[in-house]
This record gives sequence, C-alpha cells and structure tokens, in this order.
Amino acid sequence: MNIIKIGFLLLLLSIGSGAIAAPKKSLLHGQDSLNLPTDKIFLRLKAERAGLIIFRRDIRNAKVEYFSGPDKLGEGTTGKNGVSVFPIKELPIGTHQFTAQFKNKKKFSALPAKITVTVISANRPVAISDIDHTISNMGAKDFLFRPIEEIPTLPNAVEGIESLALNHQVVYLTARDDTFTSKTDRWMEYNQFVAGPVYFWDFGFGNGVPGNHGEYKSGVIARMKKKFNKVLIGVGDKPHDVAAYREHGLRAYYIGKNLEEPLPSGTIIIKSWDAITAHLKKNPIGSLAGDPTP
Repeated sequence: MNIIKIGFLLLLLSIGSGAIAAPKKSLLHGQDSLNLPTDKIFLRLKAERAGLIIFRRDIRNAKVEYFSGPDKLGEGTTGKNGVSVFPIKELPIGTHQFTAQFKNKKKFSALPAKITVTVISANRPVAISDIDHTISNMGAKDFLFRPIEEIPTLPNAVEGIESLALNHQVVYLTARDDTFTSKTDRWMEYNQFVAGPVYFWDFGFGNGVPGNHGEYKSGVIARMKKKFNKVLIGVGDKPHDVAAYREHGLRAYYIGKNLEEPLPSGTIIIKSWDAITAHLKKNPIGSLAGDPTP
C-alpha cells in the first residue's frame, strides 16, 4: 500500500472517529481603565495567538463572553487589532472587577482575562507607579519565567503603595508588553497590592502605540490629565519614567539604582518606598518648587 493510500485511510479514520483539532493556544489580555462617574463604561480586551512577542498574530472575529462574578453580561466579537469592546451601564465610584473568556473553548485555549474598571471623581488625586524594579524587584524577562511566589517585591513596596492609596487613586503604568497581563495580575494579587488599573504597552507594528517607552507613558498620562484634574505623583526606576512624569508636571520619584542618563529638573532621587512615604509626609504635594497644585 503506497503512502497516498495510507494517508487517505488515516483521514477517513479520523473523520469517522470524530477526531477534532486541538484548541489553538491563545492569549486574552484585559485592558483596564480609569473612568469618571459620568462616563459610559466599556470593557475592552485583546485576543492574540500564543507565541513570541514579535510573532504573535491578532485574533479577529472571535466571540468572547463577559462576566461580572458568575453572572454573564453578554458577548462581543474581536475586531481590528484583535480588540473587543463591550459597553456596560454606568458604575459607582470604586474599583470593579470583570472577566472575559472565549466562547468557543474548543477552538481557542486561553486563560480568562481579568478587567479592572476604576471609577473616581475628576478631583480625586492620582498617583502613578511603574512595575519593573519599582514594585517588582525583578525585570520583565526574569519575571516571565519565574513562578509568582519566587518573584520578590521591592522592600516595603506593598506598604508604600498602601500609604499612597490612603489619599490617592493608584494607577500602575508599565512598559511591559500586554503578554505579561495575566501573570502580572496574579502576582499583584498574590502579594496583596492595592487594586487599581494597570496599563500595559502593546508591542506591534501599525497599531498606533508608540514604540518608545517614554512616549507611550507620556501619551497615557496626557490622556489621563484631560479627564482628571489631580494627576500628581509618579514613581519609577527609569529616566524615561520620570521624564514622562515631569513633562506633565507630576512630582517624580526616581527609585532606580543606576543613573543611565541625566534626570529632568525637579526629579526626587529616593532609595526606598519607606523614604517615599516619609518624604511625602514631610513635604505634601504643592510644598516644593515645581510641584503640581494639590
């Protein structure tokens, strides 16, 4: 029996036995948001094929289901750039958690996506924190391959964020690609960081996202400042972090160890989260030259 006949018989056997192709390994990334009480709220997520960052392909025309706890809110379809947008009713002030998943689990294999939606008043003070080497004591590359329980926080970072959250809405702004979304969420929950929206970079070509990390962060802050009157503080470990903060008039805390390049005027170089907490207590926002108005 030649190879062609064998192949044909195998095909018939697979059809007759009801064999089904394995689900395609995929990724779902929830896109968190910060909103006003008057905003119409949208849940957003992105779907991609699993793979190396530069080779991932967006998944279009896939059905996804949105949930609030166990309750299904409805369905959406991924469109351009693999993004699905699902409108929901207005939400009260606070932080709200939603999840989303592929409807067709036989076709796509992916962990459910968590979506954090935070609603604050226009005058609620906002503080921004980077993640790598700012609250996580590990870079993105090592973070990707370590179990979450083996990834240390920066000393007293959890307590420092809690202190900020007493008087500010904490927003996490990172240049990590959105590939890290699910694991970062789980790591932050494991370490009991204050919940808040996390903004991830989306590496890609032609998707409208700046390729430069500093430009990306500056753009997020600019959009935030159009809606919220008191975006006041930024903490980061890279010169481009504090450059983006200072560009928009935030008080900038540089918690990095090595000065890679000159820092913008007004940057406060600090060694620890304890020192940030102490400095803010001694020098409230608005008390130093170049400070934003509280």
